[in-house]
Amino acid sequence: MAGFFFLLTQIAQIETTDYTDKHMELFSEEKKKEVEMQPLALRMAPRNLDEFVGQEHILGEGKLLRRAIESDRISSLILFGPPGTGKSALAKIIANRTQAHFVELNAVNIGVETLRQEIVFAQQRRQTSNKKTILLIDEIHHFNKLQQDALLPDVEKGNLTLIGITTENPYFYVNQGIISRSLVFEFYPLEEKDLEKIVKNALMDKERGFGKMKIEMSNEALEHLIKMSGGDARRVLNALEIGVLTTPADENGKINFDLKVAEESIQKKAILYDRQGDKHYDTISAYIKSLRGSDPDAALYWLAKMLYAGEDPRFIARRLIIAASEDIGNADPQALTIATATLQAVEFIGMPEAKIPLAQATIYLACAPKSNASYLAIEKAWEEIETKKTMPVPTHLKDAHLNGKNRRGHGVGYKYPHNYPGHYVEQTYLPEKKIFYQPTKAGFEKEISQRMKNVNQNSNKENLRREMIAQRNNLKPEEITKKSKIIGEKLFALPEIKKAKTILFFVSFRNEVETRPLIEKSISLGKRVILPRINKEKKELDLYAINNLEELIPGTWNIPEPDPRKTNIVTLKEIDTVIVPGVVFDENGNRIGYGGGYYDRLLSKIFQTHKTFIGLCFDFQIKKSIPQEANDVRINFLLTEKRSLSFIKNNVT
Repeated sequence: MAGFFFLLTQIAQIETTDYTDKHMELFSEEKKKEVEMQPLALRMAPRNLDEFVGQEHILGEGKLLRRAIESDRISSLILFGPPGTGKSALAKIIANRTQAHFVELNAVNIGVETLRQEIVFAQQRRQTSNKKTILLIDEIHHFNKLQQDALLPDVEKGNLTLIGITTENPYFYVNQGIISRSLVFEFYPLEEKDLEKIVKNALMDKERGFGKMKIEMSNEALEHLIKMSGGDARRVLNALEIGVLTTPADENGKINFDLKVAEESIQKKAILYDRQGDKHYDTISAYIKSLRGSDPDAALYWLAKMLYAGEDPRFIARRLIIAASEDIGNADPQALTIATATLQAVEFIGMPEAKIPLAQATIYLACAPKSNASYLAIEKAWEEIETKKTMPVPTHLKDAHLNGKNRRGHGVGYKYPHNYPGHYVEQTYLPEKKIFYQPTKAGFEKEISQRMKNVNQNSNKENLRREMIAQRNNLKPEEITKKSKIIGEKLFALPEIKKAKTILFFVSFRNEVETRPLIEKSISLGKRVILPRINKEKKELDLYAINNLEELIPGTWNIPEPDPRKTNIVTLKEIDTVIVPGVVFDENGNRIGYGGGYYDRLLSKIFQTHKTFIGLCFDFQIKKSIPQEANDVRINFLLTEKRSLSFIKNNVT
């Protein structure tokens, strides 16, 4: 009887075991079919860090994030970067490794109530079992401010560890409080070598990939899939899957995955373009030359070809910056600003939208006026440094911020340009004069060219002024008196002086034409004589009527000026004739004075009125022509001891 029961027991065990095995086999088959029904990209997702491909800058051996995952000491994280670069896959790896409770949510389809409910569960979990909760929120940038604020207290208290995933820049879209309490890691588009490894793994993996199938993929097809995926692993695996599943096998059961299949799978035709070879350099060359040649349509074509073929848009943006300086330069300084902003825009938004600002910048640069003057200038300066003796810094240009005896004369003699008229003063900036920059007449450089011309004219004027002053100072007193007397006789012979009622004079300074006798004679003839006096507070000249030379007192720079206690101030309207001294004149009636002084500014002011201007100078002070500026005065008559020039009727005697 016992043997019978033993036999029954054995049979029951066999039947039970048989039922269990069959049940497990059935469960495995269902699980297997379920896995097979999943997209290839999901099936091939890395299960651990060893299978993870790419992002070596944050997950390489010894890197902070890898150490934190391996030791299960994850703090709150924000993972951001383009799609298909491994953000979600890494979160799943963390979920598989951690001892904490893992909750996964998507910001697109949950509200504040769901979020608060999960926070309460996390609090209870910590209180009852001291178990941490890791809360993964995909597309966290879709959370509004209220939803993000709801996370803050519990993230700060450690009730939950947040992993936020986003394709957007978190510094713009995620609450700064969350950012400050999290480690932020940026994921980059996968490199070509990484994508190649992912595709080959999928082709060889017999459990999750296509390893059990006979697939022959050409190098051209593989290269095309990788190039067109834009660094997106999900995209390259989806293209691989649809290509394999829709391509019929040949008579030997082999699937030929060629370039045509690759083009259809990823919905882009192959462009003859190798990012590291001749086609790459030929196309970018054609693009730059089209910009330089002011052909926006051609430039747009080459731009579109490069982007379509998978060229890095940042590379194109960097070339735009170079072109903006090399081929446009100061003909349109705005071009460099636009090119630089384009690089920032490209890095911020990525492809495919990045093609829009790239197109805008391409059109602007192609249509801008062109100048390579900046490029040529630095090339010349570079050659000068490279091939010739290096010049020392002049002492007056050296840094003067040294104390006491250590100063060694540094900065002594330096002229601060802002203290001079027009914010310019001539001085030496190189021991030996060199010219590197030569602006063109194109665009804004035309204005720069005129500015430089004015600066050079100022420099020439200063040299001419010095030359004339030195020559004039060599005159003997008796020569000055003799020449001045002849000039005076010519002055009072002029019909304009005979008709004049109120004359503005300037008292002689050093070795100019002597005007004291002229002032005295004008007073004796019943003319009203006006003399200027420097008003230092107003930084201008006040005008006074005088009756005799006894009303003059020593003024600024020892030039005789009216005594304001003895004379009356007058206005410009009362003057009809102006006697104009000057350092240099030319045969067209143009004048160079002392360089923007009080009297020069006064003359410039009254030159706009209908007065008679009569210049007095020695004959050597007249040049055939002189450099002019807007503030320089053009006179009506010019008298020397040898010549009388009238610029009203162009008469010369």
